[in-house]
Amino acid sequence: MSGTFKITWEAEDGYGGPSRPHRFSVHASDVDAETEEEAKELFWQLVSDEFRNIVSAFSRDEDDFVAWVMARKAEAA
Repeated sequence: MSGTFKITWEAEDGYGGPSRPHRFSVHASDVDAETEEEAKELFWQLVSDEFRNIVSAFSRDEDDFVAWVMARKAEAA
């Protein structure tokens, strides 16, 4: 049995892209689950951690949004 396990995952957001699917490896020394339930929880925790580490939101609309909110506030005053 290998000392590493390669996990493949994809984001379910409706968009495809050249960097999908995503892959990362887990080393046996990082695994301490004793039951199947613990192993399942660990699996999804690792995938969630990887997602948070590599996926981030980006938008160019921040300034326009702030101006819109401030205009609504000025109209209400």
